[in-house]
Amino acid sequence: NATFLLLEKMTLNGNSGGQTGTSYGIYINPASPNHVWDARFNDLFIYSFRTGAFYTNDAHDYIFDNIISEYNGITSSYWTPTFELNGGENAIIINSLFKLNNARALTIAARGSQIIGSKFIQNYETGLLLNAREIVVSSSYFESNSKGAANTYSDIWIPYTSNDIISQCTFEGGTWSKYNIQIDAGATVGNHSITNNIFYSVATNVVSDSGGLRSIYSKNIGFNTENWVSGANTTATTMVINHGCASTPDFVFASFNFTGWTSWTWTATSTQITVTMTGTLP
Repeated sequence: NATFLLLEKMTLNGNSGGQTGTSYGIYINPASPNHVWDARFNDLFIYSFRTGAFYTNDAHDYIFDNIISEYNGITSSYWTPTFELNGGENAIIINSLFKLNNARALTIAARGSQIIGSKFIQNYETGLLLNAREIVVSSSYFESNSKGAANTYSDIWIPYTSNDIISQCTFEGGTWSKYNIQIDAGATVGNHSITNNIFYSVATNVVSDSGGLRSIYSKNIGFNTENWVSGANTTATTMVINHGCASTPDFVFASFNFTGWTSWTWTATSTQITVTMTGTLP
């Protein structure tokens, strides 16, 4: 077992154009029951490794601060993550840049991890894959991922997990990303919190949620999931209102400045709400 591993202030050049086979910038793969605990990686520039910049199966309490991962991976294997935490828990990635990697930029399979203040720009496949529970992504920036296969991959992909948080992030769709956030159907997918984000200049779709719609979406700019609208009606018992939400509402709450209605019902489409009142016309 090892503890207190520290790597900092290094530039690692993989020279992928002159390499064949497998090559990583940093590779940590202790065999069970061994572990590497409490590692810290600061001020690293890792680029041009044929397989990936970083791999570990044991990211227990790892901290990555000011990491630059660029031009890693090969275009024939988009699905291969170029920076992967494949196990462990409570890792922190802060103030880091993942840009122009030739495959998936970052995969997190370490429960309870945090990605804070980082950027994912023009990677050839998915920008960030969340593959563990209770991961927090905050104050981060995503721009035009899926560069290698337009309208195929997403900025953030959540295929199997639950209880993740995405908050205070900015998504600029550009021309390549299929979705900004893609949540796939799966037995344990759902219950995510996606709040206070900005979705700007989206190319195709903001969110795809096939996880049973159990997640919370709130206070997002560019993907409106709650809205307040009003209308005036004095001649009929039915009112049609454009709701302005990003999809068909699940709930509608209404109030009336007329006491003659005895009840009301509603139906909704992706663009409009129809409210039908029962009672005496004013």
